[in-house]
Amino acid sequence: MKSKEATLPAEGIAYINKLFDWERKFKNLTPEERQIKRLETAKANGLNPYKYLEFLLSRLPGSNIKINPKVLELMMPWDDLIQRTCKID
Repeated sequence: MKSKEATLPAEGIAYINKLFDWERKFKNLTPEERQIKRLETAKANGLNPYKYLEFLLSRLPGSNIKINPKVLELMMPWDDLIQRTCKID
């Protein structure tokens, strides 16, 4: 049986790989076009893009992703809390 400490790095790497895969799709885009794509993803998930950005910018700066990589998964537009908080009215 693996300890929680042994699986935490593997989980972190899996989340980072998801983010890298997402960003690779945008590799030929300018930073502005990337931001537009992220906002389109938010809209596609039924979110108000401004509420979503506000949510991210209010929480990510204080997050220690190295210690808790699951924070990144909680910031994805399909997360339950984000859906409840940032849903289009």
